[in-house]
Amino acid sequence: MTNLQKFLTSKYRSDNIKYINFGTNINSNKYSINVEELLTSKFKPLRDKNEGLELYMYLCRLKQYKGRSKKEFIDYLYMWDTTVRKEKGKCIIHFRGKDITINPTNNNNEEFKKLREYVIDQINNYDSDIYEVLKQKYTDYYTNKVNFAALLDYIEQSLSNCLYEKNKSATNSTKYDKQPYIIHYKLISDTMRNKLLNSLGVNVCPYCNRQYITIWHDEDAKNVHSTADLDHFYIKSDYPLFALSLFNFVPSCQICNSRFKGGKVRNTIYPYEEEFGRKIQFQLELEGKTPNEELQLKKWLGAANAASDKMKLSLTPVPESARDDFSLKVNGSKALFRLDEVYDCHKGKAVDVVLKKRIYLEGAYKNYVDDIFEKFDITSISLEKFLFGYDWDNDNFDELLSKMTYDIFHSS
Repeated sequence: MTNLQKFLTSKYRSDNIKYINFGTNINSNKYSINVEELLTSKFKPLRDKNEGLELYMYLCRLKQYKGRSKKEFIDYLYMWDTTVRKEKGKCIIHFRGKDITINPTNNNNEEFKKLREYVIDQINNYDSDIYEVLKQKYTDYYTNKVNFAALLDYIEQSLSNCLYEKNKSATNSTKYDKQPYIIHYKLISDTMRNKLLNSLGVNVCPYCNRQYITIWHDEDAKNVHSTADLDHFYIKSDYPLFALSLFNFVPSCQICNSRFKGGKVRNTIYPYEEEFGRKIQFQLELEGKTPNEELQLKKWLGAANAASDKMKLSLTPVPESARDDFSLKVNGSKALFRLDEVYDCHKGKAVDVVLKKRIYLEGAYKNYVDDIFEKFDITSISLEKFLFGYDWDNDNFDELLSKMTYDIFHSS
């Protein structure tokens, strides 16, 4: 157990926290969680043990619909919901047994009502009692933006009230830092934060795989620091229950965390449990419908000009027909961290990989090196590891640009 875990568990012991409460008719034990497990467990086992967390996360996400235009509403819904489709510029939702087509550009208020009903109706899939309570309390929530916002405010405030310190009232401001939450990020000092970053053993930004994460010490060597930011994967202002959970802390480079992500909410890959894997790959392509044959040959040989504006390095797109939870997260990560754009500057590295493969891993040179390895009984290292520095046999992508290099190597 880390010092952070000892600190948190000594403060909260093994007490339980109720994190959803909409009235006495709701089974409160269903939405109560052990604090020590909340702070120290891995996320998947925690979700499996506490089924109510899925509802909690959905309720927290609902606030993002407040105040949005019809088009923004649809775009946000499309980001999260695999059943929502887009065809010829229109949105199709399957609502109460039938498909409903919605035009995002018109002012049809009846369509907007259906959208509001649709997102609240999803609560019924998690807990029918809570769904009925909310519908009865805000009967006309779907009729206009004001009524809908009132329902969302009630949900947000009810969730927050579960986590407020006793005898301390919340301010009128909804800003996270001003709220008296019993679980609050301010409980972690800078020193503890840096120790935590150091203890997680993450060496490369898990969002972009482009920046090293390293530590450094004060001149007196007493305090440790990190070059990384400590990102809340689930933003603490939206998910205050997770503000101090170890599963929610992701060491990331400052570019990804502070410049790209910031306070933006996107449906992205959770790096502790998910990865792009081999379904989504980097490709080095020639732009245009009829690429120049000479350039095509040079690309295959690894002799192409990496600075050419005819060459593009990007992640393969996920087709519309493959809309599942994984594809939504892939698309979210690509968009949020600008992966296609930031990786295009690494075309030179990609071309080098192709060149090395053609020169060193085919023909006489490969045979020569294989003989050398066999002669000196070098079995602990592969030729790929020798040339590129990556232990691909173990799917180890914890090196800079290792995912990109692997994909280009195996596709060229």
